[in-house]
Parts: sequence; C-alpha cells; structure tokens
Amino acid sequence: MSIILDLSASDQALRVTRLADPAANVAQPRNGMIAYDSTDDQLQAYIAGTWIELESAGMVDISDDTNI
Repeated sequence: MSIILDLSASDQALRVTRLADPAANVAQPRNGMIAYDSTDDQLQAYIAGTWIELESAGMVDISDDTNI
C-alpha cells in the first residue's frame, strides 16, 4: 500500500490552516499549499505561483459531493 496519510472517520473532519488573506500572510508559499481564507471564507491553494480560490476555479463542487 502506498498511502502516506489516511484520514478516515465517521464523526470527525480535517481542518486546514485558517488565515486572513493567505496571499498577504504566507511569507514563502510553495506550490501545493492549501489554506482557508478566513477573510473571504474560501478554501485556497497555491498553484503555479499564485493563490487560487478552489471553488471559483471549479476545483471544488459541493453540490454533488464531488471534490478535487
């Protein structure tokens, strides 16, 4: 098995880092970082040198429980 991390629970959830404006407050972002923007209430990822709101980029669709 090649799983590095398995987060499985029926009564718990993953909470990612919450920041006010990750673009302004992460000093040295790296591709693949994920943060919750507490100012805009958006899950964001640092991809190809920029912070992207995952929902508006079409990467998160909670309407049918389909995610990245």
